[in-house]
Amino acid sequence: MSVETEASAHDRNRVILYAVIATAFVLLAIWALIVFPTATDNSVARVKADQTIAALEDAGLPTPSRDFLVQTLGTDGGFPCRDPGGAFEKAIWNLQLTNGAAHVGVRPVLVARNLVRAEAIVLSVYCPDQLATFERYRDGLRYS
Repeated sequence: MSVETEASAHDRNRVILYAVIATAFVLLAIWALIVFPTATDNSVARVKADQTIAALEDAGLPTPSRDFLVQTLGTDGGFPCRDPGGAFEKAIWNLQLTNGAAHVGVRPVLVARNLVRAEAIVLSVYCPDQLATFERYRDGLRYS
C-alpha cells in the first residue's frame, strides 16, 4: 500500500512542478509582450517607409518592401536611430565590414558605397538629427 501512496505522491509532485513551470512561461511571455516595444504600424510609419523607398529608388539602390520597413523601423527608426555614432553601432558596422572569416582570419575589407548610402538615407528620413554623427563615422571609411 505504501508503494501506491509514494507513486501517487510522486505523480502529484510532478503535476505541480509542470503547472508551476507552465505558469512561469506564460507570465514571462506576457511580461515580454508588455515590456518590449514593437514597431507601430500607423500612417506615420507608412509615410516614412514610402519616403525611404522613394529615396532608395532615386539613389538606384535595392528597396525593401513597405511592410518590412514599417515593421522594423516603425515611426522612430528603430535600432539605426538609437545612437548611430555610438560605440555599439560602430562595432556592428565594423563587424559587418570584414571578410567573414572567423578568429585570426578576420580582416577589414573595402566598404561598398551602396551599403553606407542606404544607411544614410534611412537616417535622413527617420532621424535627420543623427545624420551628422553617422557622416563623421562614414567619412573615415575606405570605399571600394
